Amino acid sequence: MKRKEEAKKKPKKKPKKKEEKEEEEEKEEEEDEAKEKKIKEEFKTISRSLKGSLKKKEFLQPIEELVKKIHLIRTKASEVFNMYMRRVWKKEVPFPDSLDRNWMKKFFYVTTTGTRQASIPKEIKDTFKIYSEETNYSPTSRKGIPVNILGEAAAEISTNFKNNLNMHFMKRVKKTLQLEMKKKDVAPFLKKLKEGKEKHSLFNEGLSKLDLKQKFFYTCKMQVRMKEDGKWRLPSVIPLVRSHVPEFIMIDSQSIHQVFHEEMKVIQIHHTDIVYKLHEEKRMAMWNHLFNFPKGGSYSFHFSIRTDGVTCNFLFGRKLKELKESKEEESEEEEEEEEEEKSDEKSEISNEKDYQNLPTGIRVGVDPGRINSFFMVGEVDGKKREIRYRNAQR
Repeated sequence: MKRKEEAKKKPKKKPKKKEEKEEEEEKEEEEDEAKEKKIKEEFKTISRSLKGSLKKKEFLQPIEELVKKIHLIRTKASEVFNMYMRRVWKKEVPFPDSLDRNWMKKFFYVTTTGTRQASIPKEIKDTFKIYSEETNYSPTSRKGIPVNILGEAAAEISTNFKNNLNMHFMKRVKKTLQLEMKKKDVAPFLKKLKEGKEKHSLFNEGLSKLDLKQKFFYTCKMQVRMKEDGKWRLPSVIPLVRSHVPEFIMIDSQSIHQVFHEEMKVIQIHHTDIVYKLHEEKRMAMWNHLFNFPKGGSYSFHFSIRTDGVTCNFLFGRKLKELKESKEEESEEEEEEEEEEKSDEKSEISNEKDYQNLPTGIRVGVDPGRINSFFMVGEVDGKKREIRYRNAQR
C-alpha cells in the first residue's frame, strides 16, 4: 500500500523528446523577444498631428489627397484580388506562383491608368473586366502617385492574405471538426490528422506540412462546408479593405519630393540630390522646409513618415556612433560571458581533481540558505554531525 501511495505522489516524468521540444520553443521565444527589443532600441516613432507638424497650411492638402487616392486604389485592388482568388477556387485561373509585392502590384496597375505601362497577365485583365462590368467602375488615374507608396500598399495586402491563411488555418479546421464530433474528441483526432494517421473527407493528407496553395483550397472547402451547415461562418479567406477611414501610408524622401515637386524647384533640390545617401544634408533640408520636427534626443530622423491624413508618425533611428558603441558593448559582454563559462568549466574540472587529491581527514560541507545563514555537515569519528545557524538567531 505504501509503495502504491508513493508511486501516486511521485510526478510522472515527461519523455526526453517533449522536454527537448519545450526547451527549443523557449529558446526561440527568447530569441524573438531579444530581436524585438533590439528593434525597439534602434528605432522609435513619435506621433504628432499632421496639421501641426507642417510649416505651411498649403502643404496639408497634397498629403490629404494622396492618402485618399491610395485608399481608393487599395480598396479596388483588394476587391479585384478577391475576385481573382474566387476564380482560382473555381479553377478558372491558375494559383499564382508567387504572392509577393511585385505580383500584387499588378492589381494596382490594372485598376488605374497612367503614362507608365506595366505588363499585366491576361488572367488579371479578364478578372478586372468582369469586375468593372458588375460594378460599373472605370480605372482612376495614378498620375502624381509615387511608385514606392503603391509598392508598400501592395505588400500589405500580400502579407495580410498570407497571415490570414497561415495563422487561422488550424482554428478553421477545429471549427469544422466540431460540426461532426464532440469537443473533447476534436483535440486527439486533430493530433492524429496532423501526423497523417487519421483521414477526413475534406483532407486527403497530413496537415503539418502544407504549402500556401493547399491551405487555400482546404480553407475554401471548409468555408463551403460551414455554409451548408448554416451554424456559423468562418472568417473571410481573402481580406478586403472595406473601411471608409483611410489607412496609414509610408512616405519616404523620394515620395515627398514627387508630391511637392513644385516646392522643390523653389528651394532648388533636384531628384538626384535625395536619392543617394551621400546627400543627407540636402534631404534633411527638404524635410526641414516642409515639417516641424519633434525632438528625437539620442535618435536621428530616418527620412520617412507614416500618415493617414490626420496623424503623422515620424520614424527615428539611433545615431550611427551610438549604434556602433552599443554593438561594441554587446560584443564585449558576449566575450566576457564566454570567458566566464570557460573559466567555470576549468574550475569545475580543477575542483574535482583537487577534491580527489585531498588528504583523508574531517570533511565539512557548508551551504548558506534563505532560512539558515549557514548549514554545516561533517563526519567526526565516523558519525555525522550537523551545525546550523539560523537567521532568526542573529
